Amino acid sequence: MKATINNTEFDVEKSDDGLTYMVNNKLIDADIQPLGNNTFHILWHNKGYRAEVMTIDHTEKMVTMKINNQQLEVKLSDRFDVLLHEMGLDKLVTKKVLDIKAPMPGLVVKVLVEKGMQVNEGDSLLILEAMKMENIIKAASTATVTSVNIKPGQKVEKGELLIGLS
Repeated sequence: MKATINNTEFDVEKSDDGLTYMVNNKLIDADIQPLGNNTFHILWHNKGYRAEVMTIDHTEKMVTMKINNQQLEVKLSDRFDVLLHEMGLDKLVTKKVLDIKAPMPGLVVKVLVEKGMQVNEGDSLLILEAMKMENIIKAASTATVTSVNIKPGQKVEKGELLIGLS
């Protein structure tokens, strides 16, 4: 797997013990303790760090987080993303998603579109809170909003139709 943090790329893999990770072929021996509310304490090389996960965008495989109040954007690429990139096919992939369904159960925090709006690939459509984390759901392609089936404060189940696109 590859992780790109603020435009710097790293190779990441689980080590043989399954509990630690290798980054660029170096063992990362850090003590990570959850503090709750998407916040963690990290002890690494005798220094303490506070990490907070701000948002997760599952469509773009992007995580926004703060470490000691410094904001970082982490883009993850699995082995298939890497293979497509190496073959030069990552730019050829087209996505046409006509319905936006809930990727997980959660609470609709904010709806950012309305029926009839034109959206472009990457435009934010709604914010869904799940497990105390805000997830920005974005458009996978250029489309027109044909229906908005949710409103702020509404609870949704995984797979429930949220927004129709054409």
